[in-house]
Amino acid sequence: MNSNFWLANGILFKLFVILFVFLRYPIIVFLYHKDTLYMLWP
Repeated sequence: MNSNFWLANGILFKLFVILFVFLRYPIIVFLYHKDTLYMLWP
């Protein structure tokens, strides 16, 4: 039961990290490319 508890926690933690990265990564890439566009076209 303890191993199942930690296994479930690990899966939930991985899903949380994946969702966090997938939600934040496009925003970071968008801001980064927006800054590079501002640098290319001042």
